[in-house]
Amino acid sequence: MKTDDIRQYHFAEPFKPFTLHLSDGRKFRVAHRECLAYWPGGRTAIVFMDGTWHAVDILHIVSIDDKPVKRSNRKKSA
Repeated sequence: MKTDDIRQYHFAEPFKPFTLHLSDGRKFRVAHRECLAYWPGGRTAIVFMDGTWHAVDILHIVSIDDKPVKRSNRKKSA
């Protein structure tokens, strides 16, 4: 994937949350525009998620989707 491909989602108007899918099977949800940054060299993206950050080599991003996250409506039994 190229940085320009990711930027199309990142800077879309209006912003729509999206998920980055990596070659090792990990997924990173970008819930807000401020949750993604780029290292100055252009090959690394920084994803801020769940109170921490993850450095991602852009070459390992294999796809992006902007489908809503499915939430379970099931209630846990007591």
